[in-house]
Amino acid sequence: MWSRQKGSRATPTRAQVWLLALAATVLLVPTSVVWIDGPIAGLSRVVFGRFKILLALNDTPSFFGLFSLFVVIALILRRLVHCAVGKPDAVLLASGASVISAWATRPLLRCLFLPIGKWVCITDQLNVHCWSGFTPSGHTAATCAVVSVLWIHYPIYKRLYVSCAVGLGVCLVAANYHFFSEVIAGAFLGISTGLLAVFMLATCERFCPRIKLLR
Repeated sequence: MWSRQKGSRATPTRAQVWLLALAATVLLVPTSVVWIDGPIAGLSRVVFGRFKILLALNDTPSFFGLFSLFVVIALILRRLVHCAVGKPDAVLLASGASVISAWATRPLLRCLFLPIGKWVCITDQLNVHCWSGFTPSGHTAATCAVVSVLWIHYPIYKRLYVSCAVGLGVCLVAANYHFFSEVIAGAFLGISTGLLAVFMLATCERFCPRIKLLR
């Protein structure tokens, strides 16, 4: 059902938005693999190839382990300064859970798109994915997982979240660290795990009245 407020236009629910994003990803990723990734990679190599700061992305560690460590340290510090358990703790836990879920499900997403890569290589042996494979962007997945949680609980900074996620994606493509299709797949994966973590947290609070972390 489309939610409707009195005197306003109908707005889609989160589930409907996710389904639309899923349909867009299923259409956009194969299209990008076949026709878009190669030209964008070539253009990025010509335009941004001389910027060493972008090439340094190849040496950056995975965001999964770093962010998980950050969550643990943040929770410990909050306990050491005797902060009351509340919404910040819930957001940290949901963000950490979403990042870990993205890390765990990334290989599955890679397997789902593997047949597309094999078909592309059969029809076009010069396609860029024939020698690089298909790997959803872990950096984008981790970033979008956290951003989706923050977007729901602290929506006042939406523009900042979008700027960070888009900026990271552009840098990854510009540095030829990932193809455009891999960034799109990583973004969808991160948003999905973020929404799932928020839903699970809200469900726990609904069925356990003593848990009031989000209030």
